[in-house]
Amino acid sequence: MKKYVVVAVLFLALLLTAYEINAEENAIRNARIEILGTQIEEITLQYVKIKINISIINNGSRSINGLQGDFKIFILNISFGEAHLSKASIKAHSYYITSIPLKIYYKELAQGIANAIMEGKINVLIKGRITGKIFFGLLSYSQNIEATRQRQ
Repeated sequence: MKKYVVVAVLFLALLLTAYEINAEENAIRNARIEILGTQIEEITLQYVKIKINISIINNGSRSINGLQGDFKIFILNISFGEAHLSKASIKAHSYYITSIPLKIYYKELAQGIANAIMEGKINVLIKGRITGKIFFGLLSYSQNIEATRQRQ
């Protein structure tokens, strides 16, 4: 009889562990990133410095802990650099807002692209991967993400 109780408890613990891992994994899988806007911070003869404001949205019923990410930033379909999101925690049904600074040197750019940036007609694409800790921080889960913003 004791064997059955032990087996039942172990089975229940395994079932609850699998459920917990799946629920936390789903929270990261369903996380979205939105570009809230861009701001021109500085214009010089060599570069334009912009700030890209983003929101990472957790619509899931579980918090996301230790979320981090690496992104490539595209403007007008040209890669202008990479950014890193430091570890962030996002509560269930919540969001996290941060900014990504980007300095764009336009010495290699065509004049038309530089004019579009200076006029504020900026198309921004962020592609990358986010990783979050699940199951009490013992495991991690990664998800590809992408967000686009067109400013006219």
